[in-house]
Amino acid sequence: MGVGLIAAAAHGFDYNYALRSNRRAISLLLKFTTGTRAEVLPFIGYIHNTEWQETPFAFADGFHPLPLFDEQHLPIQNWTTWRWNQTTAGVIARIDMTDAWRVRAGLFRSIEEHEQNFNDLLLGPGPDGIANHVMDVQPPFTADSYSGDLRVTRSVRGERHARELTLAMRGRHVKRNFGGDSVTDLGAISIYQNVVVPEPPVALSAQSIDRVRQTGVGINDVERWKDRAALSVGILMTNYTRTVAIPGLPANVQHKSVPLPTVSFSVNPLRTATLYGSYTRGLEDSPTAPSSAVNRGEPTPATPTWQVDGGVRVVARHLQLLLGAFEVHKTYFALDTSDRYAAIGDISARGVESSATWSSSNGLRVVGGAVWLRPAVSRRVGELGASGNVPIGPVPGTINLSVDYAPGGPLGWGASLQWTWLSARVETGDDRYRLPPLNTLNVGIRYATKLFSRSCSARFDIGNVTNASGLTFSSTYYGLAVPQLRRNYTLTVAADL
Repeated sequence: MGVGLIAAAAHGFDYNYALRSNRRAISLLLKFTTGTRAEVLPFIGYIHNTEWQETPFAFADGFHPLPLFDEQHLPIQNWTTWRWNQTTAGVIARIDMTDAWRVRAGLFRSIEEHEQNFNDLLLGPGPDGIANHVMDVQPPFTADSYSGDLRVTRSVRGERHARELTLAMRGRHVKRNFGGDSVTDLGAISIYQNVVVPEPPVALSAQSIDRVRQTGVGINDVERWKDRAALSVGILMTNYTRTVAIPGLPANVQHKSVPLPTVSFSVNPLRTATLYGSYTRGLEDSPTAPSSAVNRGEPTPATPTWQVDGGVRVVARHLQLLLGAFEVHKTYFALDTSDRYAAIGDISARGVESSATWSSSNGLRVVGGAVWLRPAVSRRVGELGASGNVPIGPVPGTINLSVDYAPGGPLGWGASLQWTWLSARVETGDDRYRLPPLNTLNVGIRYATKLFSRSCSARFDIGNVTNASGLTFSSTYYGLAVPQLRRNYTLTVAADL
């Protein structure tokens, strides 16, 4: 039997969201084994988070270019708070019945509870820094889910060929209430002036309920020919039902049954080179409606996606290279002409990705990567302020470089460096204005050793060494502008008990 216990406490580390914050967390993992053929891992984790003096959310309106700003210097109201708890529990089991048959199973439970919270909104800040100030008070709500996964695999291994046939069953049930917010328009405000406003009266209304039930049964076959090739073919038959209950209206039920195929392959024309490719269809959830929408907080339905990719990997003595191309298609969610967050059309992205990794025997490791993509939107209904075909948010070009040097291996001194460059990206719906390119540099130094046979380490990191300033867009909430965090310092000390 094995036991793992982690307890954590943090104060002031949510500086991107609030001036003051406290977080407490604890997690427990148990491990039960029976010989080498069975293993059961039950676990539970709990997080309690409290924030005071919330930093406002700045949403682009799609018409005007955004002004540069710093989150910590936006007008902040002392009476705004945000409190939530999250509990995650489950059990994972592994059973190897014979050398050929094995079972993998997991059952999970998650609960997220929010108290009455404040979303301080700055909508459509213009080049002069003037925005519409809106206070969205969110009523208490709960989101809970059950999910499970069962896989039975039969393996047949020969000297030159191996086969794995897997039967999979999975399911989930999600329930979440949303809506009922109290929204107050506080008028125009400058994002550069610390204006104090009185707390508005709160008038909450009845909430709606969103329920999702999804099940799937699938089969997957993997064929491997030693040092030559591999082929994987599978399909998952998925049933999806979503029920939305809005007070005063009949329940809206959506149901779909879709096959989700997947295929991938790799071929080794040379010992040092591998050609690869894959095609996958999925049914994916999208982020909930942002606070800037009239249907704020409403979950979106799962929508079909597909992607295809292919390329080549080359492995030499100390060097690994990758060059590939991809294409991704998803449903495009945005604000329609009535400010409602809904499915507007389809979004696609074609691109090229590359990476190079160099590892030496003296502890030096260098990893570089680049992604270049061309996103495009095809609209079926009107989008607020949009006339161009490039969506707000995606970054057309990204370059990352990471260097790590540890001459003594895992123990002793080490140093690291990370550099990231983002290309210009569209910030208005007519594709006329773009955020300028942004690059950041992070460096760190560390020392690791053993005391009384226990591992311990200390690390000092400097983020954004050059104190670069700029904006990006959130990948979670449509139109949410996120400033680059200014130069920051972190000291981390860790020890195994």
